[in-house]
Amino acid sequence: MSVWNYVVTAHKPTNATHSCVGNFTSPQELNLIVARCTRIEISLLTQQGLQPMLDVPIYGRIATLELFRPHVNRIGRPTDNGQIGIIDPYCRLIGLHLYDGLFKVISFDNKGQLKEAFNSSKGVEAHQDGDAQQEDFVEGPWSQNNLDNGADLLIPVPPPLCGVLFIGEETVVYCNANTFKAIPIKPSITKAYGRVDADGSRYLLGNHAGLLHLLVITHEKEKVTGLKIELLGETSIASTISYLDNAFIFIGSIRNGIGINEQASVELQGVKGMWSLRSSTDDPFDTFLVFSFISETRILAMNLEDELVETEIDGFNSQVQTLFCHDAVYNQLLQVTSSSVRLVSSISRELRDEWNAPSGYSINVATANATQILLATGGGHLVYLEIGDGKLTEAKHAQLDGELTDRKKVSLGTQPITLRTFSSKNSTHVFAASDRPTVIYSSSKKLLYSNVNLKEVSHMCPFNSAAFPDSLAIAKEELIIGTIDDIQKLHIRTIPLGEHARRICHQEQSRTFAICSLKNQSSADESEMHLIRLIDDQTFDFISTYPLDTFEYGCSKLSCSFSDDINGAVYSLNAFNGKLLAAINQKIQLYKWMLREDGTREVQSECGHHGHILALYVQTHGDFISVCDLMKSISLLIYKHEEGAIEERARDYNANWMSAVEILDDDIYLGAENNFNLFTVRKNSEGTTDEERGRLEVVGEYHLGEFVNRFRHGSLVMRSPDSDVGQIPTVIFGTVNGVIGVVASLPHEQYIFLEKLQSSLKKRTAEANNFLDGDLIESFLDLSRGKMEEISKAVNVSVEELSKRVEELTRLH
Repeated sequence: MSVWNYVVTAHKPTNATHSCVGNFTSPQELNLIVARCTRIEISLLTQQGLQPMLDVPIYGRIATLELFRPHVNRIGRPTDNGQIGIIDPYCRLIGLHLYDGLFKVISFDNKGQLKEAFNSSKGVEAHQDGDAQQEDFVEGPWSQNNLDNGADLLIPVPPPLCGVLFIGEETVVYCNANTFKAIPIKPSITKAYGRVDADGSRYLLGNHAGLLHLLVITHEKEKVTGLKIELLGETSIASTISYLDNAFIFIGSIRNGIGINEQASVELQGVKGMWSLRSSTDDPFDTFLVFSFISETRILAMNLEDELVETEIDGFNSQVQTLFCHDAVYNQLLQVTSSSVRLVSSISRELRDEWNAPSGYSINVATANATQILLATGGGHLVYLEIGDGKLTEAKHAQLDGELTDRKKVSLGTQPITLRTFSSKNSTHVFAASDRPTVIYSSSKKLLYSNVNLKEVSHMCPFNSAAFPDSLAIAKEELIIGTIDDIQKLHIRTIPLGEHARRICHQEQSRTFAICSLKNQSSADESEMHLIRLIDDQTFDFISTYPLDTFEYGCSKLSCSFSDDINGAVYSLNAFNGKLLAAINQKIQLYKWMLREDGTREVQSECGHHGHILALYVQTHGDFISVCDLMKSISLLIYKHEEGAIEERARDYNANWMSAVEILDDDIYLGAENNFNLFTVRKNSEGTTDEERGRLEVVGEYHLGEFVNRFRHGSLVMRSPDSDVGQIPTVIFGTVNGVIGVVASLPHEQYIFLEKLQSSLKKRTAEANNFLDGDLIESFLDLSRGKMEEISKAVNVSVEELSKRVEELTRLH
């Protein structure tokens, strides 16, 4: 007789939990009387690990819950091509295909509330009253064999044509009971589709690379005669496609970052500078684009047909390199070269005045607005000119001291940088053109930096013309005119693999990524294929592939070097004292790289440690090993070189169900558990008894509200060594919802100060211990001046000093 072990966890409003463990041998009722709970969670502990069974919100008290043993897919094999779900068009049922051979059904009652789910290997019938009953699956009126092995998208074709489209990786097939039509396509994975016509004769298809195709079903009357497919262009990678009307399409994407939407392009190489000019002061649009080359200046202008054609401005010197151009008052244009400043009429295009650099000096750098010019002639010399109607006047000459003071440096690439302002959404930003183009913008009185989705940009200028409104002209190997996406702090680039990437690690020496991936199956009869791939970290091209054996999975990956090893890297779990440390089910095992008598090497087991339920993650620091266990919280082990043994030094005796662990320093360890909490424990080295020294003391607690699945030492931003926060260590965490966060270890004095600031801002709804809410503290910068002054008085620091200290914290992320 089977005995089923279950765990019931009651979640309370205070973020506290209460768990109980029991067992049953047959379906039965579980009686629960729990006061003031928000959620009840029931899981079963099977040979495959912890299996969630029921998770229901609770309001007030509950009396009984039924446990059904058949609900637990204890021997279910995950579906070969991923888990999928569908919702009944009439919102009566949700169907989920999670395991091979099982179909899970969740029905709604007549009030729209979810009812109890059940598994079915047969089928389901939905009635108008919302009740669902199990029924047998039966064969349909027709079937089709010999389809594309990668076909995983079915599109229903409505009347009058009827039938179904099978979208594969290499073919598209239309079929119904009487007709079969197929066409080949270039290998791709279609991510989304949208129907264009009500009769179902045209469809838009968006694939994994962002390419948009139009699929046409040709027909005579109601008989399908063939298929045609046509490439329309490139978009963001589509999650959903909707045809609006009049050739307009809505593309819904997951893309994030700053992209340039290209409007026009022309081949133009060797550009050393670029500026846009207007034909008159009151003209709302730009007319000219001035291009500077190493020994000449060329000009393009918009003609009446909204085309860019080459032209001349007689007053400009076209035989030299231009350093700067700008619009000026009184319908004038400004050209600065190394030897002079020229003032030109924008109407007649003739020279009106010229200022020449003093003998022995040349102009190196220039900037201007509509009425003023500032020139640098080397040696710290600055010349200030004023612009009149046909007149340039030297108003001031000055020589500056040596150096700038109180500098802050940010690295924006490895090549020379040119800066240019532009406007977007009524705000002014700075475009830094380099090998890593970046937009610099201001938010909450601090500078932020966002990458641009271009490889290399030499120069950029705003270009607002009637044909290209609110656009940018960008020079790289070609001239591109386009608009800019909304500005965001993080830029995410998606690299399509065509496979499911399960694990990834980076090796800096070889500049490669190694990934464990699962290849999409081409047929239901084909077994899963797991691969180890090596990818270039710049181009993301495949360099090498190693297929794993059948039923062999890649579960963990790391780049590490063994001591006394030849040059190279071994990918495994954890590099530890020149050896390999692995967490294998309930034990920790240490391997060493041994030299055989014949000169070859092999991996040999040295020692291990047992006593864990399921060792999920391992982190190391010196000779110490921190183990994150599924149910037994954090354990601290020590490796003893002389004895060649691993022993337990201390552990946290709380029953935390762990999801991640990291070592902050010699004594403090950071953990995350499945109730969305973070906590820290401390090694009690000063304890007077073995019992005290063997206990990890909980010293910090914080309710994050996110399920953390990985910690990593590091930073999201460049850290300036001369900054106040440059030496503060940080740990980055990632959650299952895609959140990326930072935990910073603050000095005690700074913690005390910020704790006082936090208490002045707002009381937390959940008490925290030795943790501060960084988002709450940084909200100080968004307050009104009056509120800032009120809080600054409470912490006895000036508004300016307080703003500076909080702003410094924002540089941690």
